[in-house]
Amino acid sequence: MKKFYSLLLVLEVSKASYGQDTPFTTKTYLGIKGGITKFSVKGTEVKLRRSGGDDYVPHKDHTFGAVLSTDLNKSLQLKFEANRIVKGADHVGSSFYENKPKTVTYLQIPALIGYKLPLSSKVRLIVEGGAALNVAVVPVKYNKDNYEPGSIIETPAIMASPVGGAELGFYFNNAYLFLNYRRDFDSQKYFERRSGQYYLQHAGGNSLTLGLMFRTNKGSLKQRQAQ
Repeated sequence: MKKFYSLLLVLEVSKASYGQDTPFTTKTYLGIKGGITKFSVKGTEVKLRRSGGDDYVPHKDHTFGAVLSTDLNKSLQLKFEANRIVKGADHVGSSFYENKPKTVTYLQIPALIGYKLPLSSKVRLIVEGGAALNVAVVPVKYNKDNYEPGSIIETPAIMASPVGGAELGFYFNNAYLFLNYRRDFDSQKYFERRSGQYYLQHAGGNSLTLGLMFRTNKGSLKQRQAQ
């Protein structure tokens, strides 16, 4: 009888061990990304231009940067990026002398939390959101001769913006290939003159990027196969 109970105990322990999930190993990836952006503006400067038959249309540009992501657990991901991104609009029309694109080039540093939705063992969909710090690297270009004497034109050097989006990722070996859609919800004034009477304000924008990352903490072969 003692041996019987001992056997039951061994079987129970084995069953419990077999049923447990494989311990999760934190995975960190480092890589690059690049793609296209489209941003638009609003504000009294836009209304002024339209009153004269001109307009500001969304500005399209390219973006590129570096990405560092960590899978915190089976559901959550933490991601940091450093991107070159251009926000603003292009002037169209000939009613005004000042027709330079009203764009600002930023170093954008987003921090995002993502929720992972596995589609298969090698494919996942991530819904992410967070905030980005935008540091102006190339300010708005303009010709002072086209403005009234004494006009003060200022561009904030730093601004913050909420960001969110989705990502479709593919695993192969120790690499991760992804397609990312990002929405910037920024609305801060970035160009103003005549004591702020006329200004341009960000109206948000979209980016679509393709990236490739490699795992930096590869772990053992057994761990990689289990995950």
